[in-house]
Amino acid sequence: MEDVSLRKKNRDLTILVSWIIAVSAVLILFYYSLNKFFDHDELFAIHTAWKILRGEKMYTGFMQLHHPLLHLLLTPVITIFGENINSLSASRVFIFITFLLILAVTYRLSSRVFGKETGIISLALLTTTLHFVNRGIEVRPDVPQTLFNLLSILYLLDFLETRSKKSLILGSVFLGVAFLFLQKAIILIFLVECLFLYGAYRRLIGLKEFLLHVSVIALVVAPFYLYIFLSGSFAQYILFSWIIHTKLLENSSPLSLLTSSLRLNPALWGFYALAILFFIKTRTQKMFIFVSLGLLATVFVARAPNPQYLLPSFPLMACAAAYAIYSLFRK
Repeated sequence: MEDVSLRKKNRDLTILVSWIIAVSAVLILFYYSLNKFFDHDELFAIHTAWKILRGEKMYTGFMQLHHPLLHLLLTPVITIFGENINSLSASRVFIFITFLLILAVTYRLSSRVFGKETGIISLALLTTTLHFVNRGIEVRPDVPQTLFNLLSILYLLDFLETRSKKSLILGSVFLGVAFLFLQKAIILIFLVECLFLYGAYRRLIGLKEFLLHVSVIALVVAPFYLYIFLSGSFAQYILFSWIIHTKLLENSSPLSLLTSSLRLNPALWGFYALAILFFIKTRTQKMFIFVSLGLLATVFVARAPNPQYLLPSFPLMACAAAYAIYSLFRK
């Protein structure tokens, strides 16, 4: 009886400390986001939105290496706050709201896959992951892409478990939207299709459901591709958004990025490894880990991986690591 009581006290204390860490980190990060210097990528993104407002066309009127959805969403910010420093601050606030939504979805995803007690522990880990918080409050398309990645994973995992058509449609929509923010979402699309093939093999899904999934993604991205085709921008789009990324002169080691992250956040990486080795049991958890490892492998695809390449991976790692921490305290 005393052991049960002690385990309950340890669990409650862990959850309380996690809340304190997460809330404190969010407040500090909001202040930091308003005072942090602007990276050149952020200014490039805001400048692109300004050019769109001036009537210039992406890919043909000026070079842009990313998909357009973030820049389109920033245009109302510039319209409202004007062509001045206020628009820069407002853009950061817009992104910080997106950052908060990432935390909310991470909480829900962790609770859904690993149990409700892990939700807040995952946020304590995530909000203290330096590469994540440093890049996650910057005006870059990786941030909303990460949000919609998480939403798609949440609903598509739910579909594979419950066969809910609503979850299938929502997950597919969010996956298509993630791609409209950044072409790197193609990695998650590939991983999801692998899961769907596994689901077909295990008779978790049928052909009609797979076709519905593909059709929804196609409908989401079709207006963008129709526009660039009709506007005569397709060749430039392929060059700037795809080919040029494979021809970069800059070349850096992904191992350098990973070891840097490991050195800065050993707890996250350590408990993530423990979760994979000892605590992952259910089919949903195994699919979750498959996606997290696949996204983590993205750094090995890029010629010059930067910390933002890890943004989609960190929330998933935090969820699994939180499960390892909770499991150890529970025992």
